[in-house]
Amino acid sequence: APRPPEDFLGREVDAYKALDALSRRKRLVALTGPRGAGKSALAAFVAEYVDARGLFDVVVVVRPTRPASLEELEAALASAKKRADADADARCLLVLDNAERCD
Repeated sequence: APRPPEDFLGREVDAYKALDALSRRKRLVALTGPRGAGKSALAAFVAEYVDARGLFDVVVVVRPTRPASLEELEAALASAKKRADADADARCLLVLDNAERCD
């Protein structure tokens, strides 16, 4: 599995676990923890890491920054699916962050 850079202080083990799960083609990797634990930062780091190294053909991050309606979330997911469907053989990573912000 790819190794995260050493400058991701304090989260190296968590980043490695997420990257390891993705490298083993796990279909779902959930980052859980209390509010403020750094789940969003960890998800962003992992997405940037795999995208920069070409580990996935398509990397899509959906992150509502304010309370979003279910329709807005569905539109974002439909856009992500459209990108993934452009190449049926593509390895795709969808990062869904802050979904609890949806009304």
